[in-house]
Amino acid sequence: MRSLLAWSLVLGCGAPRGGPTTVIANAVPAAPDAAPADAEPDAVTEECTSETAATARGDVELTTCHTGDRSSSEQSASQGFMEHDMRAEIVLHASSGKPLSMTLGTWTDGWEWGGGRRLAGVLTSPGGDDVILVVTSSYSAGPGISTAVSLAVYSTAGDAWTEVYGQSAGTLDIAVSADHQVATLSGCVESSGATPAGCGGYSDADPVPVTELRWDGHSIDAQVVTSP
Repeated sequence: MRSLLAWSLVLGCGAPRGGPTTVIANAVPAAPDAAPADAEPDAVTEECTSETAATARGDVELTTCHTGDRSSSEQSASQGFMEHDMRAEIVLHASSGKPLSMTLGTWTDGWEWGGGRRLAGVLTSPGGDDVILVVTSSYSAGPGISTAVSLAVYSTAGDAWTEVYGQSAGTLDIAVSADHQVATLSGCVESSGATPAGCGGYSDADPVPVTELRWDGHSIDAQVVTSP
């Protein structure tokens, strides 16, 4: 068994979610062993990083910011037991019209847990419409698969961020084709059976079905190409 630090969301199942859903925010649940609720964050200058992807409507930018630090005591802080408050936002810088933004969520990175958001790519329909792939993640210390990952696919049609597809697992690999027509998903999930098949170096995990995603301009077509 080996420990894996991967981008993830605490969902831990391999089943896709279907149907359009307008999303306002996706906050990661409170991590275990968090500092007391009355621990005030230290004032810090926000430190942000961003990544961008080009779409037909303009560039999409995902920004992750470190907004504060906290600890239960000065002694804990001196020993490295600090929590770091984080926030992520995604913005479509439309080539015409005003920017379209959405808060993806807030979470806390600690000494044994954390999370994140990242752009995983863009899918383009035959008609030239784009959807954006965003990964939400979290991890914690523990044996076996101690991570989880969620993929959300967003459309910006109608000037609203709308989730049109989602899938989650313990680990998730996403490969987008060079022409942005197909995204291939593979990964591992913690086994619920008596005899796990093993996956990704984890003896207590099973592989999730390899799935290809295509965007037709209205919905995601998800096709299983390899079953475990």
